[in-house]
Amino acid sequence: MKIKHYLARPATLARRVKSARQNAEKNLRERTSMSFELRPAEKVILTVDFHWSTYLAASAHFLLFSVLAVIPWAATQYLARIETLGAYLPTLNEFMPYFVSVLLVIALEPLAFKWLQNRCKHYVLTNERLYVEDGVFSKTKRSVPIAAINDVVLNQSVFQRIVGTGSISVMTGNDAHCVIKNISYPDRFRRQLSRLLQEQLRQAS
Repeated sequence: MKIKHYLARPATLARRVKSARQNAEKNLRERTSMSFELRPAEKVILTVDFHWSTYLAASAHFLLFSVLAVIPWAATQYLARIETLGAYLPTLNEFMPYFVSVLLVIALEPLAFKWLQNRCKHYVLTNERLYVEDGVFSKTKRSVPIAAINDVVLNQSVFQRIVGTGSISVMTGNDAHCVIKNISYPDRFRRQLSRLLQEQLRQAS
């Protein structure tokens, strides 16, 4: 019985590995809108997540227009307590909900669009290639083989170094390049891609 048990363990392990691979591919497809498929000997090294700082400009826009929407509403509530202005407030109160609604829509639009942009961007690094998918309305999809990559450059400003974000420039032949902007843990991405390049060079030599 023990011999059969030990003989069965490699088969069980193989099934577990296959199941884990299928689950990983399923989760990856869900994240990339079902447009990315792993090749038979391919495995995912990492996927790119965008840093929270990508929402700073849109968040500032949202706060500004939210304040502009709240201030007139608060002013009308305060002026309602003044008897001499009471005759003019009913008309103003009828107009105020529409005014506030328009300002809130304007406030939310850049933030919602930025979130949608980040949801539609996918950068997946595997042991064979870098997969790039971008675009909200029109899609751009590109697979860059690891062997075609010449260099990987990390660009960080002082602010980006403080908050832990940056941009990666992936250089390919004929000076073409792919820029991945404002990602979380950019140095980890650079190290992983550099390691894959070194492995490619060792295999070629």
